[in-house]
Amino acid sequence: MFVAGPSSLIIGQQAELNIAFVDGEYNPVAGFYGDLRITINEGQAEITDAIDLDLAEGWLTVPFIPTETGMLRIDISARGGLFKESVNPMIVSQEPAQQQLFWGDIHSHSHFSHDGVGQDPFSYGRNITRLDFYARTDHSWVPEAGFTHGLANHAWEEYIALADDYNEPGRFATLHAYEASFGSPFGHHNVYFRGKPGPLLAPQVVTLPEMWELLTKGEALTIPHHTGKFPQSLSWSPHDPSFRRNFELYSAHGLSETYDPEHPLAFEQSDFTTPSRSASGPPSDGRTS
Repeated sequence: MFVAGPSSLIIGQQAELNIAFVDGEYNPVAGFYGDLRITINEGQAEITDAIDLDLAEGWLTVPFIPTETGMLRIDISARGGLFKESVNPMIVSQEPAQQQLFWGDIHSHSHFSHDGVGQDPFSYGRNITRLDFYARTDHSWVPEAGFTHGLANHAWEEYIALADDYNEPGRFATLHAYEASFGSPFGHHNVYFRGKPGPLLAPQVVTLPEMWELLTKGEALTIPHHTGKFPQSLSWSPHDPSFRRNFELYSAHGLSETYDPEHPLAFEQSDFTTPSRSASGPPSDGRTS
């Protein structure tokens, strides 16, 4: 059972809890039935305390209204306590804060990519894991180059349309994006667009500097990832700060913030993909920034 709610709430304004049930492969369970119990452990809110479940798609939303400022903590149980989960802590304020916490995934592959699965990741992000924003970033490719699995130009319009269809202002923001997996020395970069999407560019036909020339400054970002993974495939030169302003530090692949093979999040410790190791570099001195 996955349960989630907004991290930031306004007193007196209705919000929603998202509750989803998945199988051992994390696919939504259609036809889930049973009792659902809701308990407030901290704070105050108007919310039902019991629901009889009969879910057609594997998820439901439960409306509620926070009635007291401060921290709101809610526990959910189902089928007589067989399933038990706590909703993430939710902060209730009198008015919207200048800085709020949102949750998202901006690096995700689907059935278009050789290393991805899933036909409908937008629905999964919105209805199962209850993300606030999401970007599908399948690998760009060109059929003429001999690659057999990736996002090609003939599917780009469909790819764009699906992101637009799932975009819900104020609830679920979708970004237009893809991954360009350059070899050495440029490394893997995800490409993100502001508003309308730009061109789909494949690493088999352009270099990273050539990609930057074809993108529009202020309308696109290119973010490199797993930069600390051996073999080191990313050179920091050439560099264009107009397009490359952000860098991935951590992912399920491992740690790129510093060279520390013994760290529990290092590439050597991850079983996310095939075994890999950290690129050589200066050792960690224990400091954080």
